[in-house]
Amino acid sequence: MLSLATLSRTHLDESFTARGGLHVRIVERPGRWMSERELAALIADLQAIVRSCVAAGSLEYGAVSGDRERLRHSVLTLVYDRDGTAVAFNALALLDCELRGWPVDVLHLGLVMVAPEMRASGFAAMLYGLTCFLV
Repeated sequence: MLSLATLSRTHLDESFTARGGLHVRIVERPGRWMSERELAALIADLQAIVRSCVAAGSLEYGAVSGDRERLRHSVLTLVYDRDGTAVAFNALALLDCELRGWPVDVLHLGLVMVAPEMRASGFAAMLYGLTCFLV
């Protein structure tokens, strides 16, 4: 379960169990604080989902590319099934913008991928709603 301590951290790295035994992990700006090993494992999970969704089998842009700079400005939500297999993700982008001379952060809703066998599982609230609320 999420706690109030989650809201006071410098970055978000929260995991919880959702309905049906699904495991959800939300990671904010992993390129700023994760080790190379941790990032590699995270990108491997993203790429496993990509392989299940894209006929060509790979994507090499944005957070999915593993580029640390991109990951410095990303919020990732991953969903794992009961056996720990990554089945869905959302890679949101945090954009530094300016509005009438003032700096503002814009949250781009990013790229979502859901493994074909899980597409009717109602992941929208987990992949978008909760993540946007917490960020």
